[in-house]
Amino acid sequence: MNRIKIDLPQKFIFTTEISVRVYDVNFAGHLSNDSILSMVHEARILFLKNWGYSEVDTCGAGIIMFDAALQYKSQGYHGDVLIFEVTVDNTVGTGDPEGQGLGLSIYPNPGHGIFNILISSDQNGDQEIKLTNILGETILKESVKLNSSINYQLNLEDLPDGIYFLVVGSNDQMVTRKLVKR
Repeated sequence: MNRIKIDLPQKFIFTTEISVRVYDVNFAGHLSNDSILSMVHEARILFLKNWGYSEVDTCGAGIIMFDAALQYKSQGYHGDVLIFEVTVDNTVGTGDPEGQGLGLSIYPNPGHGIFNILISSDQNGDQEIKLTNILGETILKESVKLNSSINYQLNLEDLPDGIYFLVVGSNDQMVTRKLVKR
């Protein structure tokens, strides 16, 4: 009987293959549990590298992996090639990382097209909202009046699935958050 059940997402945005090495096999002749977790970590690092990130720099912030769960479906043996599929889920931002007094929250994130944006600031005035794709191309750019906070709805239903960046701020205060449409 399974102690946990992992619900997989419908779509993955990155796939890689990793071979089971002799080092990964335990005394019983099959893939050891510590090695599979190491391979998952390797796939995660390859995913980040593919998108131009590292564990210590994803849009200026580091990543903390605070939980991991594995659900075994079958054994792996020396020479097997395992396919790892990776996606982004449950991202959490940290409000005001630079101490600039500007906060930005996006929910749901990842989402399917309609995103709610909460912008808060200790300064009132015009704030620019800019959305760029993974290549840095500007998709949307507009200005909003901010009076301590604003809820803004962003409709990306017509854009392809992928990773985007939302940049909000004025000349002296800018905050960037990753936005994932799937």
